[in-house]
Amino acid sequence: MQIDERICGMTKTIESSKIGGLTLCEAPPRYSQMKVELRNIKHAEFASQETDCFTASVYIDGVKEGEVENSGHGGSNNYHPHGLFEKLSKIAATKPKILFGNGHEIDSCPDIIIGDILSAELEKKSLRRHCSRKTLFRLKDETYKDGEWLTVKAKYGPQVREYLVKKYGTRVSEILNETLMMPVR
Repeated sequence: MQIDERICGMTKTIESSKIGGLTLCEAPPRYSQMKVELRNIKHAEFASQETDCFTASVYIDGVKEGEVENSGHGGSNNYHPHGLFEKLSKIAATKPKILFGNGHEIDSCPDIIIGDILSAELEKKSLRRHCSRKTLFRLKDETYKDGEWLTVKAKYGPQVREYLVKKYGTRVSEILNETLMMPVR
């Protein structure tokens, strides 16, 4: 899936960036438009120590380009074939620098691109699991931390939706079960 920056919560700034001799403003435009996806993700939370332990297929613009894996013991991802790392490096060169809260900036790289996509996919999987048992929602006039949702301890359905509309009216800004396309039964 393509990375959703809202889910990842990263703040990015657009400034000149150098990776592999390419400057952000000089990078070929075709790379900035490329869609990077991870499919067939296998994540082993029990084996993840310093980094996520996973394997996944990498697709660029819908075409399988190779595999990526990490043993979860710290260190960089492994890319197969090696040309995949080069392609992702060119895509990373088109991305803006990443700004951290302490003012520190770093250039994007293949590991950051893959890490962001993996984190977003794992978060979606976790939210889908919660939505299968509960109803998660937010109200317009409330402030929420990343990943924070109000819950109804009931499986989502027409009666729960009716309850939320009756209790909160137009204050309901989002019902996550609908956003994640959980069918109403």
